[in-house]
Amino acid sequence: MKFLKIKPYDNTFFRLGNNFEFKISNVIQTKNVAYPSTFFGAIFTAILANNDEFRESFLNIPGNTDHLEILNIKQIYLYAEKQGMIYIKAPKDIFVNNNEVKFGNFKEIKDGESSIKYDYYLEEPDGNELERADNYFVSIKEFYDKYRYKVLDNIDLKQEDEIFAKNIKTGIALDKSTGIVKESLLYTIEQTEFKNITEDYYSNDWSFVVEYAIDNDFLKKQGYPKVKNLDKGELKLGGETKVCTYEIIENSDINEFKSKTSQGFLKPGEKLKVILTSDSYFTKSFAELFNDEMKILALVNDKPIYIGGFDVAKNEEKAMYKGYSAGTVLLLQNESGKDINLQKYLDMKLRNKLKNGFNEYICVKGE
Repeated sequence: MKFLKIKPYDNTFFRLGNNFEFKISNVIQTKNVAYPSTFFGAIFTAILANNDEFRESFLNIPGNTDHLEILNIKQIYLYAEKQGMIYIKAPKDIFVNNNEVKFGNFKEIKDGESSIKYDYYLEEPDGNELERADNYFVSIKEFYDKYRYKVLDNIDLKQEDEIFAKNIKTGIALDKSTGIVKESLLYTIEQTEFKNITEDYYSNDWSFVVEYAIDNDFLKKQGYPKVKNLDKGELKLGGETKVCTYEIIENSDINEFKSKTSQGFLKPGEKLKVILTSDSYFTKSFAELFNDEMKILALVNDKPIYIGGFDVAKNEEKAMYKGYSAGTVLLLQNESGKDINLQKYLDMKLRNKLKNGFNEYICVKGE
């Protein structure tokens, strides 16, 4: 995997998955971090732009969907460049106030005590004005060890408002026959931009970093021309195709984080926390996914997100999925009576051969 730094120099617009209708609202909202599919499309378009022979070969095939096999993206990070810090969405089982960070506690539900469909729920810890870390990002530096051993002192958390600023742009809908503004069709579009951490920095302090790889074996098997990797240049990102610069970087913190989160085996009866580190969607419910060797005991999530899109090959809207935002936590238990190979099992259940950046995860033994 290579690490591609993508830096916007303007406001960005990343649509939510839900359909916009004037009858319901006149505000079009934006996400702070685009869905992984947005980065996937921008990176693949940049690959096409930088590989003339491959572009010609690829585009000559009507309705070609080979890009889903050619390009593989995984985790998307936030990068505070001047500080050299990398961030992911914070897990939703930790709670924050101005002075401390605490874990919530998983509690077993007694029969008849609740209508919750899982056996456990997350109890908020004692403390003054604690809020769940739904809108926080956490630095990956030393995070995995601190999270695993439940030592959250001096953990580096940033609230979304410390990283992003929202701006509003006004739009109008025109009557095509007259060229006049349609009545009652004035609307506003949210846009988001990175904030500066330091006033003296020549540009904004933040970038995205995307893990990506090109499947050269697939290219060769399908008879495509050789594709050169991206190095440095510009690409367009988001709903208004804003220009961003990109370049390949090295990052030891990401490498160390990935090495620590590699999975081993889960023994019979052991519990496991799975943290979804990217926005995720599944064609089955978690109760259906984990009904064999593993059982799901608890789910800690925010309000659902909606993930759809447009199928270029079929020229139609894609199916809309109800998804889970990054930071969602699952509590599982091994009920198989044997050791479970975690990477093999979780990749099959969660990633399910997806290569577009959705359904990324890390896991920690215990609760």
